[in-house]
Amino acid sequence: MKKLQWKRIYKPEFWPFWIFYFPAYFYYFLLAIKSKRWVYFSNLNSSMKLGGAFLSSKYKYLKQLPKKWTPITLAISKTTSFSEIKKLLQLKQLDFPLIIKPDLGERGKGVEKLESIDMLAHYLKQYKNNDTLLIQEFIDYPIELGILFYWDTEGKPNISSIGEKSFCEIEGNGKDTLKKLVHDNHRVNHREKIIQTRFKTY
Repeated sequence: MKKLQWKRIYKPEFWPFWIFYFPAYFYYFLLAIKSKRWVYFSNLNSSMKLGGAFLSSKYKYLKQLPKKWTPITLAISKTTSFSEIKKLLQLKQLDFPLIIKPDLGERGKGVEKLESIDMLAHYLKQYKNNDTLLIQEFIDYPIELGILFYWDTEGKPNISSIGEKSFCEIEGNGKDTLKKLVHDNHRVNHREKIIQTRFKTY
């Protein structure tokens, strides 16, 4: 067995999420039977499709928030031509760097920071799905947090968790190539193929 495969066995941080949630599945079915609704949890966020758990449009809910609290966002489809995208970027006054992401994506899948129009063209060429994509201004704040909260039975909001979001970073040593640095880093070496498709200089 390869070293990378062994890593996924003896390091819990690389275990698939379903292993941690496995005990909860039994409780889920119990609650689903009691409520007679398979997606009973969607009642928690009644204003969002399926409670925002999945298949929830980011763009739809961003439009419901005050503009001063949201990034400038451009929604494009698979049929939007590249020339039209460039015109829309100018119209929206969006300059690089930019963030691009699937409208229906989750857990950071497909999210990338674009530094140039060439990177945008490369992303669009590699993206195979027909989902709507969002191109947003890059907000250069020191940190990005994901905050989950709920309303208790007395109607008071409570924060249940706070997670910091960040891009992967690798520090060079002045002699090794990016490929070797990635290969030697146990946190990212299982993503070598993905990184290789995103960077032409890799």
